[in-house]
Amino acid sequence: MKSSRSLMRQRDLEAQYKDRIAADPDKDRYRGYLEDFKKIQALLHNVPKVSEYLRALSTPEARGNVDASLSREEGAWAASKPILLANTAAFTTVLNKGQMFVDTVAPAHGVHAHRLQWYVIARDIAKEGGYNHSAVELFRESSRVWWRQYTDPKFNTPVTKGYYMWEQILDRTGDMETTAFTTPDNLTKFIVEAGGDPNLAHLSEGIKAAEKSRRDLRNEHIERYAASTHFNQLHEWAKGDQQQIAVRRDDKIVVDGWTYTGFLPRAWMTPPANIKEKLADTPEQPVPTLVYPPGHDPEARPA
Repeated sequence: MKSSRSLMRQRDLEAQYKDRIAADPDKDRYRGYLEDFKKIQALLHNVPKVSEYLRALSTPEARGNVDASLSREEGAWAASKPILLANTAAFTTVLNKGQMFVDTVAPAHGVHAHRLQWYVIARDIAKEGGYNHSAVELFRESSRVWWRQYTDPKFNTPVTKGYYMWEQILDRTGDMETTAFTTPDNLTKFIVEAGGDPNLAHLSEGIKAAEKSRRDLRNEHIERYAASTHFNQLHEWAKGDQQQIAVRRDDKIVVDGWTYTGFLPRAWMTPPANIKEKLADTPEQPVPTLVYPPGHDPEARPA
């Protein structure tokens, strides 16, 4: 049974956007998306249904390599599969392109939590129908700027720092007291603690292994880039007069086949100690916040 808090949140989503869309002269761009996002919100509040979809993913393969299991399910959606190394403004670009990603940043968030959310959503679209758009289309739409920048129809004033739809239904930070899987931390916690459930045991073990290796995975990619000529060149630039722009945010630097991008200063919050020490005297040195595996296209836009 859904809690009253969960139901209230779903009504709030309708109230928050319905009048705004009606007053928007460019309302055609919403094209039934609000209805689909409401379905996703309701789905991620439905623990039995989410559990049912997750059971189909809980296989011996997922126990040994949950990334491989998810990539197989995602198919062409995993053509890019960037790895997030830091909280970053470049993340919105990843969403806008529709690129599924691996998250190594937040400890409790879950390396594969968002991928699991979208696995569940895609399953529901395929099984239940009734959606106006595909999972990839909804993924991409959830980060469009018009969900957070708009004219408040009640006061006719501009709002520039609202919430992306992604934040509303997939990255909630206030649902921890409920069982809602609109908070990724809850989904990861639920799966990790499901080891005693024979229907979810394989997936639980696979997710536990991914969480244990999260920091090692992130540091592996940071250390590879920090050993590169490009890192050292930027370090010298950062110690100099910095008259020339050494690297732009979306520049792409290839190191041993891995493509690094999303360059921002002070982005690595807790890099390995030796790298943190080297950056201490150059805090404005840009560092990459995204890395694409060899053979994965940084510009891919899944259909």
